[in-house]
Amino acid sequence: MTTRIKTNLTGIPLILLSSAMAAPSVHGEESIDPSDITNTYTYLWSEVGNRDYKFSVGLASDIASKYNILGLVEHTRTWDQGDAEVNNTSRVRFYGVRNLEGDLLRGIGTSVDYIKGHDSKMDITALGVIGKLNSFSENLSLAPNVGYVSVEHKMGGVKKEKSEGYQAYVLASVVLGEDGRYLSFQPEYIDTKNIDADKLEVIYNQPVDSAQKWWINVTGFYQKTKIDYAGFKKSDTEEHIKLGVTYYL
Repeated sequence: MTTRIKTNLTGIPLILLSSAMAAPSVHGEESIDPSDITNTYTYLWSEVGNRDYKFSVGLASDIASKYNILGLVEHTRTWDQGDAEVNNTSRVRFYGVRNLEGDLLRGIGTSVDYIKGHDSKMDITALGVIGKLNSFSENLSLAPNVGYVSVEHKMGGVKKEKSEGYQAYVLASVVLGEDGRYLSFQPEYIDTKNIDADKLEVIYNQPVDSAQKWWINVTGFYQKTKIDYAGFKKSDTEEHIKLGVTYYL
């Protein structure tokens, strides 16, 4: 039997690390390149779907042109607050990558991520290490990530349980045209004591003005989550398509 679980286990949101990076406020007049996942830019972003909507603000900077950093705040809210599957969440995140000159490794960094589930009573903390690989192609960007993840949740709606484990995923993007269009992918796996999740996110990104300050994105998302705790079992499969708009400052 499949039962809806009111949560969305995620690692780094790909839209925030790829399609939501443009209009560099710290890179002067350089051309916009959001397809390079390890670039960081200041942005305002919103995404809507049939069940919920999301707002995000990201502030970017760099240190001596070698270390790119991004801090962001995000909030997701269900359209119908009377829905039995309401899932309102807030997120705070810090992300940084140091540029390298290696033959295989072009960047390495860290990420700290915290997600508060206001209705699901599920809070997620993740600490990760991310690397940017040399793909040997100007049109392809690859950045694998591995890290520790801790999920605090109520099992059976009664006992609060802490489930620890790891997450692993790859951030990838492929440039589709000279105007900046690109397709990004994020396969992800989360394995903890009581909760496992498989996820795939595919996003099409395209600028809509010549200055590339406004972008639109279409996101396809699939996630399968399983909970197994002291005989208490739940499983959930989530699929959706969402439309997003980003403005880069």
